[in-house]
Amino acid sequence: MKCEKIMLLSIIGMLTMIVGSICLFKLNRTDMSFVKSGEVVFKNDTLNISAPLSESDLFEIINILDGKMLYKDNPSCSFNNNIAIKFNSGTQIFC
Repeated sequence: MKCEKIMLLSIIGMLTMIVGSICLFKLNRTDMSFVKSGEVVFKNDTLNISAPLSESDLFEIINILDGKMLYKDNPSCSFNNNIAIKFNSGTQIFC
């Protein structure tokens, strides 16, 4: 009877670790599957540059960013969308 309880607790512990690992590696990661277009933006006091990304550049940037961990930036990291990559007409912005 004691052996069965230990075995049951071991199985529950392993399942908890597996589910936790899956959540850790699946949640809070970038998903770039929605990206169809992109542009780079650089704005300051004297410049206002906005240029579309070529298909090959967009592909490379998607490959770099896809699946990477997302982090909260509290307090703010102080980046803003004046120097950024905008995807799908600005619906998603990476500073």
